[in-house]
Amino acid sequence: MYGRTLTPFYRQELGARRAAPVQVLVGARQTGKTSLARSLAEDLAPERAVVLDLMRADDRQVYERDPGLLGRRLRAAGPDAGPRLVLIDEFQRVPALLDEIQSLVDSEPDRFRFFLTGSSSRTILRRGANLLPGRSVWKALFPVTPEESGAPSFLDALAVELGVRRPAPLERPITTPP
Repeated sequence: MYGRTLTPFYRQELGARRAAPVQVLVGARQTGKTSLARSLAEDLAPERAVVLDLMRADDRQVYERDPGLLGRRLRAAGPDAGPRLVLIDEFQRVPALLDEIQSLVDSEPDRFRFFLTGSSSRTILRRGANLLPGRSVWKALFPVTPEESGAPSFLDALAVELGVRRPAPLERPITTPP
């Protein structure tokens, strides 16, 4: 897997107590959303992570029939033993789960962190689903960039082609005087 530029952001957000309890990652198919999410689950909470793949027909049908099952299953483990990180892949396939997630976050704000991935935010908007306002941070994942893949960026390749040196990156941002 490529080192994605969003990985440090999610490592910090999923581990922070004051961060939004729901992190939503959307993007085109095959951009690495699932790989990034599974990698984070393995790194941050391998023994306390729950992974739901709603692309699988069996899982999807269970939660379409009974979205409340998610809350019952997560709460059944008890407050100490309960999973801390809940990864739901292709969440847009069962929009009713967003209401259940809101209920869990509102009733037990420090107990769970949710990481949702999906391919189509338009589908969610069209269905009028709960977008978890005030509880979620939405980010988009784009295809792998040259920097992420280790290939030279367009500007680096152009500089080589033109025979010029690119300036070194600034060590600290330029600030304007007050």
